[in-house]
Amino acid sequence: MRRLKLTIEYKGTRYSGWQRQENAVGIQNVLENALAYVLNEKVALIASGRTDMGVHAYAQIAHFDTCASMHTDRLPGAANSQLPPDIRVLACEEAPDNFSARFSVKSKTYLYKAYVSKISSPLRFETHWQILPPVDLEKMRRAAAHFVGEHDFTSFMSKGSTPLNGHTRRILAFDVRGAERDEIRFTVTGTGFLYNQVRVMVMAAVNAGQGKLDPDAVPRILESKDRGLVKELAPAKGLYLYKVEY
Repeated sequence: MRRLKLTIEYKGTRYSGWQRQENAVGIQNVLENALAYVLNEKVALIASGRTDMGVHAYAQIAHFDTCASMHTDRLPGAANSQLPPDIRVLACEEAPDNFSARFSVKSKTYLYKAYVSKISSPLRFETHWQILPPVDLEKMRRAAAHFVGEHDFTSFMSKGSTPLNGHTRRILAFDVRGAERDEIRFTVTGTGFLYNQVRVMVMAAVNAGQGKLDPDAVPRILESKDRGLVKELAPAKGLYLYKVEY
């Protein structure tokens, strides 16, 4: 028995999220079916974490155990020949028996892509969030800076989620940068995240940039543990799992 580690890129627009589902098409379903075909055995993938409907990934990490003898160099090409063009296995490598794509994670980085314009972009409709001007980049940065550190993020998670290990998470970095043309990129690195936490944090930063939220109100909202103070979340289509560190 071998344990293989995969690096996977996908565009999540057409899928119900990463997770395997009975009544919808998850990215996990599609990948497991492709791998089962080329390896001639049932495959059960364990990922670094779930991504929601419409969320994309530059480098999702997953592992599985197999009795197949196919060389790691051949597996990506074989799998990709059975995959749709919006899912690709970028790399495959041998992993030690104690490696877990989920439990061995030290940090994750998410990238959120947005652009500021009065007119929506057809080319970015499925991959970016359109933000209406005017937007103050410095105010967004001030808001983002308050998230760095270890906090109880009850105020910045989706209602109804009940994490087993509490609501405290550690954010290592939250950068807000102007990119090409009218684009803004939010990059968030943390040791772990609550359900929809990144999207709610991005929404708060954008609200600050649009003058709807005082950037220096973020510490008070964190302390309140009141999800009702930031009711919205940024659209899923702008979110990318960017990097996973082990």
